[in-house]
Amino acid sequence: MADLKITALTANTTLVTTDVLPIVDDPGGTPATQKTTFADVDTLLSGTTKTLTNKTLTAPNLSAGTASAGTAPLKYTPTAAVLLSSPVAGAAEVDSNGLQYYTHATSSRGVAPAVQFVALSSAFTLSAASGVQSCLPSASDVFTFQATTTYEMEGFYTMTTGATTHTTAIAFALGGSGSVTSFIYNAQCWSGAANTIDISSTAATAVQNVVVSGVASKVLNLTSTAVETNIRFHGFVRFNVAGTLTPQINFSANPTGTNTMNVGSWIKFTPYGTNTVITSGNWA
Repeated sequence: MADLKITALTANTTLVTTDVLPIVDDPGGTPATQKTTFADVDTLLSGTTKTLTNKTLTAPNLSAGTASAGTAPLKYTPTAAVLLSSPVAGAAEVDSNGLQYYTHATSSRGVAPAVQFVALSSAFTLSAASGVQSCLPSASDVFTFQATTTYEMEGFYTMTTGATTHTTAIAFALGGSGSVTSFIYNAQCWSGAANTIDISSTAATAVQNVVVSGVASKVLNLTSTAVETNIRFHGFVRFNVAGTLTPQINFSANPTGTNTMNVGSWIKFTPYGTNTVITSGNWA
């Protein structure tokens, strides 16, 4: 069988890979270029980038991505602040901040965050020493941040220390060429006997509430012999030049004894846009 139109095929026609298909791949070409064989179909469809315009795809199957760039099954490319003029329920968008937005309803648009976190599933041993030290395991203590990006930073540390009097501070060490535009957060700290995590406990010290500006060490409590210290913190931090950030803890004196960052301690960073972004969503 050769050179037959689709309408000329009979129900029991047997097709082979050398049979010619009436597929027009080159509408302006000669008859020889306006046909192909079954063996060429895969090349025709996947060998060359094709552009679909105003086509409806019903339940399409997307191939799996690989470790190589550009092979993910679905990707949104940021453009210069292009969002729908009117929100549409179910729409996914992206703008110049490089963030994916999802419209939950016609009156609701917001950021679909890509949360990056560390949460301890086992206690991490801290040094019995004064001065700054990393407060997370070496395999997960360095966060790489993007240039000109704003992140929401939030975390909670619960620590057990020795009973030698000392203050506790937190800090963040910049690495690489990293620099900040602004680094402002609120921190709360309370201490007490073991297992006094509850702020309202009469065994806990009064909560120290501090607003911190900058990445340098900031003392959060008065000197104390308490063996348990808990810190929670939250803020929006803006980075300028890309680099790394290492969360740290700083004891004013050696607490002695065994010191640990306990299970349940965590920190997360969520990107929200450029380092000058002010709003996202339905604000006016």
